[in-house]
Amino acid sequence: MGATGEVHHAPLDMKRPLRRPRPSTVTISPGQSDGCIRGVAGNWSSIHVVFLIFWTCVNVLTFYLTYQYYKHEAKFFYLRNMLGVTLCLSRGSASLLNLNSAAILLPMCRTLLVKVRRSKMTKRSIRRGIDRSIFIHMVCAAFLVIAAVIHVVAHIFNAIHFSTNFNEEFTDVNVASFRGENPCKLLLTTLAGITGILMVLLLTIIFILSIPCIRKRSFQVFWYAHHSFPIYYVILLSHSLGGLIKEQCNTQTHVPGCTMDVETIPEPVWGDKMMTFTENSTMCKETPQFAPHRSETWCYVLVPIIFYLADKVWRNLNSRYPVILQSVIFHPVNVIELEFEKEHFTASPGQYILLLCNKLSNVEWHPFTLTRCPSRCNKTFTVHIRVRGDWTTSVRDMLIEQRHQNIEAAAPVSIPRFFVDGPFGGSSEDVFKYKTSVCIAGGVGITPFASVLNELRMRASIGDLKMTSLYLIWICREVGCFQWFSDMIGDLHWKLWKENFPDVLNVRLFLTGNSNQDLSTLPKFLLRRVSLGRPEMKTIFKEITKCQTKCNIGVFVCGSRKLSQRIHRLCRSCSTKDAKFIFNEDHF
Repeated sequence: MGATGEVHHAPLDMKRPLRRPRPSTVTISPGQSDGCIRGVAGNWSSIHVVFLIFWTCVNVLTFYLTYQYYKHEAKFFYLRNMLGVTLCLSRGSASLLNLNSAAILLPMCRTLLVKVRRSKMTKRSIRRGIDRSIFIHMVCAAFLVIAAVIHVVAHIFNAIHFSTNFNEEFTDVNVASFRGENPCKLLLTTLAGITGILMVLLLTIIFILSIPCIRKRSFQVFWYAHHSFPIYYVILLSHSLGGLIKEQCNTQTHVPGCTMDVETIPEPVWGDKMMTFTENSTMCKETPQFAPHRSETWCYVLVPIIFYLADKVWRNLNSRYPVILQSVIFHPVNVIELEFEKEHFTASPGQYILLLCNKLSNVEWHPFTLTRCPSRCNKTFTVHIRVRGDWTTSVRDMLIEQRHQNIEAAAPVSIPRFFVDGPFGGSSEDVFKYKTSVCIAGGVGITPFASVLNELRMRASIGDLKMTSLYLIWICREVGCFQWFSDMIGDLHWKLWKENFPDVLNVRLFLTGNSNQDLSTLPKFLLRRVSLGRPEMKTIFKEITKCQTKCNIGVFVCGSRKLSQRIHRLCRSCSTKDAKFIFNEDHF
């Protein structure tokens, strides 16, 4: 920004035809319907790759150790002779089921993640990993499904082997009642079989409804199915109570595999690799005794369940009282601004909240990014809701109807009650951790950066502004989108000039839709900063590297999948020794 306040725009790539960008979608992750948390699968960063490799190694190691244990452990000798390798496969996959059933809960402990993320001891790489909590949740779910498939197939063969390899000498080790018993009967009449079938059905329903194309069309069905997971854990904990797996409990007095009962004949002793014989032994005079194998599932899931329940209790206590709805503003392009007030509510720029309206549902919570956080002077906070989807459409219709009732009624009409859960963290919280930050928004993706701009204004007012440059690049299809925060951006611009920070804010707006749109509705300040067509990001990044040297530059993106992928590639290709671009992405 020059001394006159004009922004020197980077050149545009005018040779490329103007194309209609991919429309923004509403939030579709668990419990989300709008805001700035977009599907993570579209942009694979180093964090994604590192975690995927790490978690794959953890699962492979867990499976291998469990497989080897059941392959060589003496107390499973008789059971192993009946079932063969499928015993090891079923137990190895069972360990993976337990591991991932435990790990999948931790990324959903939102309060815990917020505390860890905001700790001064937490490094940037850990914070970036926490921001990918949904991706971690999805990876654990994928391994859970793979383990379930292996476990089911192995147990189908186990049922067949229980029938065909019936042990007539030691009947206690059997599950079947007689040789040749129908394996289907074993699967349909035993506790392990019934609970296993129920878990498979529940996981199948949750998995199918989690497919993006289905989840977008039937979000409410997905939400309710996803929140049936407590039933899954109840079934999981009861799955092993039927005692399907038997282990020998007297290996000290009966060597596995020994059938000798004469004292003078040397008897075999089970070693690590082979049987040896010792003299003057009477160990094999006792027949083998069998007992159900003790379940280890609770060892895996107990701590995560405690964390999750504690997180839910804490959040329910904080969100049990309704917030005060101070004002409602209807913006162009189907956007609603809601202003709330809640006692003792604090938040940081870039965070989001979960919003519930009891008039629509008592269980559905939907996330929205805070566009203004509470401050010392103003205790209220705002969210901007893009009307797209069943829930947001219902909220809009309800608020319009309520406004008409207030106008027509002689006495005030009771307004709908909203409840707030949060706030929770996002990558945009780190904007002020850099001397130079670049905020790139696509459409409604401007919402996390709106709170950043409000925070910038407050810090400039109190003289606590350590940031040297903030680049705001906002790409929209319709000119009406720029009006959402036009007044706020204009006020911030003049405030920075008044406080002698004229070069901190660099605003660049790009209109990618119909070039014949009427721009006269925009304030003159924004009108001078609007360019038609898509921005040439590479040129802009090179310009930034020339102006900002010997520092790390934080790049924050909230927009479409293609936009995030493109910016991620540019951060790697445009980084130099003197200026390194650090990519951060908000997902919705």
